[in-house]
Amino acid sequence: MASVRDAGVRQMSRPNLYSWNILIRAHATRQPELSLRIFSGMLADSPHSPDHFTFPFILKSAAELRDVVSWNSMIAALARADLCDDALDLFEAMNQHGVLPNDITMIGILSACGKKRRLGARQCGDLEKAIHVFRSVENRDVFVWSVMIAGLGMYGRGKEALNLFPEMREAKVKPNHVTFTNILCACSHAGLIKEGSMPEPPPSSVWGALLGACAVHGDVELGELAGEKLLRLEPRNDGTYVLLSNLYARAGRWEDVGLLRKRMKDQGLKKEAGCSSMEVDGVVQEFLAGDASHLLSEKIYKKLGEMMARLRNAGYDPKKT
Repeated sequence: MASVRDAGVRQMSRPNLYSWNILIRAHATRQPELSLRIFSGMLADSPHSPDHFTFPFILKSAAELRDVVSWNSMIAALARADLCDDALDLFEAMNQHGVLPNDITMIGILSACGKKRRLGARQCGDLEKAIHVFRSVENRDVFVWSVMIAGLGMYGRGKEALNLFPEMREAKVKPNHVTFTNILCACSHAGLIKEGSMPEPPPSSVWGALLGACAVHGDVELGELAGEKLLRLEPRNDGTYVLLSNLYARAGRWEDVGLLRKRMKDQGLKKEAGCSSMEVDGVVQEFLAGDASHLLSEKIYKKLGEMMARLRNAGYDPKKT
């Protein structure tokens, strides 16, 4: 398979937009995959943005392949290059060519919509275009619905996100924990914590996932709501107390941290030690947090220290990741 360099780019020290278009067009029919790779290379390595001549060639290449993976890669590449309008236009063309999107497609579309918002573009126009794209998908599965609910929530339109839920049920699509979490987050972003209600009670797994996300992002108000709901369902779940305690500690609410610890003590609850297991040469090895009883514990902790040092040097922050 020919590479981008072999396609003629290496013969040009600084190819201009016209040169990129010629190369993309030259391979659009006979080597559509190469044509798309050249386009990706242009987005990654060139200061030039595609113009109205570029996209007909890209569409021709993608149509030749009729492969959802190829369309997804182009949508993702455009989103990464901050060409968000073009990503949405390509998605519309994808539907017109009869290629069904999948969950990866919708992640790319949501990323494009989110970037447009962060880049300061007109929110109303961006979201309306995303809604138009959503409506253009004929076979919408639970992931597509969940992504649209999340998109509405990102723009503070929680009531519309809630209104999508009964519409989703009418379409006989069963919601999952991602759907519920997105609806709750949409309510939070729109200030609908007290007003927002679900047509059916979410399971504990949803409240647990939401509480975990709140602990990571520092959303105390929504985290308290999730924790309260979760403790009603599982009153002796020590993990809930730990997550709430972490959330309060991050917000500097040490009095609340103390109250939670007292509440755990009064109920006779203790935090269970974290446990991990792995299979090595057919033998399952089990490790407890803080345990030093393993024969190779000294080497294990030394290796863990090296790994954490490398992660910190790479910019890893456990409070944000």
